[in-house]
Amino acid sequence: MTNVREYTRLGFYPNVNIGYGIRMFGVHDPIVPAGYFTSWPIPAAAPEAHGVSLFVPAITSAGLARRYGISYVLVGGSTPPPSGMVKVTTLDGEALYRVPSSSQFQLIGGGKSSVSIDDGAVDGSYRLHYIARKSGTLVMRVTAVPGWHASIDGHPIILSTYSGIMESAHVPAGQHVVTLHYWPKRFSYGILLAVLSLASLVLGGLASWFFRRRKQRRIAVIAT
Repeated sequence: MTNVREYTRLGFYPNVNIGYGIRMFGVHDPIVPAGYFTSWPIPAAAPEAHGVSLFVPAITSAGLARRYGISYVLVGGSTPPPSGMVKVTTLDGEALYRVPSSSQFQLIGGGKSSVSIDDGAVDGSYRLHYIARKSGTLVMRVTAVPGWHASIDGHPIILSTYSGIMESAHVPAGQHVVTLHYWPKRFSYGILLAVLSLASLVLGGLASWFFRRRKQRRIAVIAT
């Protein structure tokens, strides 16, 4: 959106969008990374002026939208249309604009190239196909937090931070498949602890049953 002050009246509330398959460039989360605020290039957009842990910046140009992989911008009221965008339609008095050449995944510095997506993170992963004339930087516009892993043609690659809050990786020329998936180490630790806890409960139950049966047999022997 172009006017951050209208976020409460435009579209749906950010967390509600998930149910509609819409990902909104706005965050209302008590653990939102500080990098969201410090990396924003336009202080006038005031991304944190409307409450604690609330990141709802203004998108005022196509260049700014492309930097963060934003494909559509919703404009309400009498707000001027953003520069470099194309109007698609009007929804209940709100104008919807498309951002040309904007994508969540983009190859930078690879000459003439193309990137296509197989899967859309239903299970926390993405599968990308790309063709590039020369090596470059594959920008993956997901939040750069511990737990993301990437591989190219099945071989692990090193991730780096792009624009302060997003993931990226250096990739070679040619035709390749990149897989990006999210699995923090703490997930594995949590599963291990859950399995150990379940095993302890089972063993404890078996031990209790064994000693209870043994006690009943002793009582039966004494009674006879």
